[in-house]
Amino acid sequence: MRTVLCLLAFTWSSDPLARTGWKEFSLAPATGQSIWKTPEALRSDGMTLKHVVAIAFGFPPVRVTAPEWLSTERYAIRAVAHKAGDFDRLLRREITRLLRLKVHSEKADFDVYVLRQIPGAEPALKPAASAESGIRAGILDMTARRATPAGLASVLQNVLGRPVIDETGLKGRYDFQLSWPDRSEESVLNALRTQLNLALSSERRRMEKLVIDRAERGISLVMMSGVSRLSSGFPPAVRSRVSSIFSVH
Repeated sequence: MRTVLCLLAFTWSSDPLARTGWKEFSLAPATGQSIWKTPEALRSDGMTLKHVVAIAFGFPPVRVTAPEWLSTERYAIRAVAHKAGDFDRLLRREITRLLRLKVHSEKADFDVYVLRQIPGAEPALKPAASAESGIRAGILDMTARRATPAGLASVLQNVLGRPVIDETGLKGRYDFQLSWPDRSEESVLNALRTQLNLALSSERRRMEKLVIDRAERGISLVMMSGVSRLSSGFPPAVRSRVSSIFSVH
């Protein structure tokens, strides 16, 4: 099966020009749902390709309209550029080639959250002491290093499933952790209030969205998705090993 997968994916994975600028790039069956994004890298053990497209084109996933399979099937991805300034361009090129992608943008009205400071309360954010920058988001928590409030808003969009706009007025970079007991919106809003002294208010705004007109689901993607489902009940170490066997570089 590994041989078949590699042969089917060969036209995508073996082109040396497709790897120019990458320090590392691979796609594999998902083993989880965590995401770690830095200026020069994207690492995830399970994210949707809709989310990858959103990052590549500079849109939050909640402002991307996509075919259902792009929004539900998850893949592990490791994409590390040699230069941070090249990352978005390289990822856009890679995902466009992989999916034979066609997209356009248009205006639409959205229910949004606006992130603001709580009047009279000092934000509970520590000035950054870390050398590395990025936010790792899990299902019930996130860890931020040298993150901006705009970066926090961007990650909250994925957690809450709707656009989040940063209007805190804070310009610094911060280290912080945030956790919440369940996946309800109220638990996330309460965690922001009690742990970071920040609040989200609900509003409606007109914003640009990205529409995916065409995305081809190649056989290699179908097979990786199947491997992920079949191995979902395996112990974590075994599942990671299976994922690495079926990865495409």
